[in-house]
Amino acid sequence: MAASTQSHRNASSLRTASLQAHASTAPDSPHTPKRAVSTTSAFSSPAPGTRDIDESMVFEFGSRRFRAGFSNESAPRCSSGYGPEEQRRAGDYRRWVDGYENSWRKRKGGKDWSEAYELWRMDLRGVDLGLVGDKIERVVRDAYQKYLLHAMPRKLILILPPAFPRPLLSTLLTSLFANFQLPLITLLSSPVLSTIAAGLRSALVVDIGWHETIITGIFELRELLHCRTDRAGRMLSREMGKLLARESMKSQEWHEAKDTIADDDELSDEVSFEETEEVLARLAWCRSYSQVLRLRSISRQESPEETFADASEQLETPSVAEGDSEGAPPTPDPNDPAIIFPLQSTTPPMTVRLPMSRFAEPCETVLFAADAAADENWDDNEVPVHHLAYDALLSLPRDARGICMSRIIITGGASNIPGVKNRVIDEVAALFAERGWEKVRGKAVERRRTKLEEINRNLKPSRRVEIQKTSEYPHGDTPFPLHTPSPGLEDPELDPIDEKLRLENAHAVRPIVHGIVRGVETLGPWAGGALIGGLKIKGIAQIEQDKFLQQGLAGASKEGEINVATQRFSMGPGVPRGVSAGERSSWTLGVFG
Repeated sequence: MAASTQSHRNASSLRTASLQAHASTAPDSPHTPKRAVSTTSAFSSPAPGTRDIDESMVFEFGSRRFRAGFSNESAPRCSSGYGPEEQRRAGDYRRWVDGYENSWRKRKGGKDWSEAYELWRMDLRGVDLGLVGDKIERVVRDAYQKYLLHAMPRKLILILPPAFPRPLLSTLLTSLFANFQLPLITLLSSPVLSTIAAGLRSALVVDIGWHETIITGIFELRELLHCRTDRAGRMLSREMGKLLARESMKSQEWHEAKDTIADDDELSDEVSFEETEEVLARLAWCRSYSQVLRLRSISRQESPEETFADASEQLETPSVAEGDSEGAPPTPDPNDPAIIFPLQSTTPPMTVRLPMSRFAEPCETVLFAADAAADENWDDNEVPVHHLAYDALLSLPRDARGICMSRIIITGGASNIPGVKNRVIDEVAALFAERGWEKVRGKAVERRRTKLEEINRNLKPSRRVEIQKTSEYPHGDTPFPLHTPSPGLEDPELDPIDEKLRLENAHAVRPIVHGIVRGVETLGPWAGGALIGGLKIKGIAQIEQDKFLQQGLAGASKEGEINVATQRFSMGPGVPRGVSAGERSSWTLGVFG
């Protein structure tokens, strides 16, 4: 009994002490007690890292380059290639082995000159799609590790060229979904993003890429047509390699009788791809349209006898290599300086001397077909770039043509060569001034046009019939009007408030430029994708990871198969059974399907 009384006293004393301590600290006035919860809630400001988690990544895959970064950024964080050096594994020291510089000559038979530096090819015959998937995984992992791209789950904006092959698209999506934490991938077209990056809604996008040049007509952010040609960076690089191979053969004096190189294997055994790319990036340029007209006028003024005499003198004069003591060096032209550069991949290594004008020949031959006749009928995959752009404008509707011809965007890797963009714009303007917008061309059309012009000149100006008002009254007033105009034809009364607002907003309204040939600069498709990702705009082609890994591309629905009723983002009775709010029951590839 005593023990129980002692325990009761101890408990009562502790309770009394705690109540006294609480009464001493409590204020006299009524107050709201503090909540014993975290300050971070749904109604408070987000944490500093929440914005970084919500940002999506932007990937741009091309045949030669890969660019990656985050949305709301002005430039990609990394830009890497797919060459042997970028794909080299850890512990691979073949670069420092004797004779590695000439190992590129021992490639497998049938392998293309530049195949080791490409991610994919548009011709899928003989392409190892498994190797393509491994290259994609390798380049994305390097971007994660070397360039601080976080590996946490993020949404991805994938930029691809239009009319992308389905086998390559399946390989690309499988490699990304299976190896990385990407809950959602949005597919966007590169011409549309180039238009957005230029601040426009309509444009004619000329993408001079690696395998082909793609021309896309964009009107109100919708793709109207696609045209393509093989005259692009790959053919340009091959033509530059032929030029260097010819000069190296002339310098070696053991291949003097051969003027042209038509065999690709013989070309690839002379100059390496890396040196050709370096010369193309450093020294290649394109003549302006005025220079081309000047050269054409000079060639027309020369007589055939003088041209034949100059050609015979050039054939009789032997080519002298650099440093040859038996002959004198050629007289340098002050307007055409000579460029001296070494070639290390030739056998033996040598120093080549070329005038600056020679480095403009590949662009003239490949992109503009300067060596072909003006009325030559090219194949569909061999049309020059400026003719293809003119034909694309000719195929557009009239309203879209007037807008797009004033907003020509030239992008792509080969467009960075100095002078290419201005030359394409000037060539298209010259074709427009020469031919107009008539699809039919020929002698009969020219005769009909001249006949109509003569008829218009011979027509006399029509006489205007003036109706004089006669009046029988002395002051010329009639008791009633001869004709009462309809109220709908009368000019409306001017509202002073509307007139004031119109004058105030006159400086903000800009006239729409149309009907003239004009070029527009763009920041590129990656910048457009970063802008779209920062604005949180949803794309049509949104692919979820779980659904793609279960169904593949076969699970994509066509545009006509999507049920709009199942796309409601509400919690009402319209939500189908088994589909939560905000979840898409079907997905589509959009323009890529």
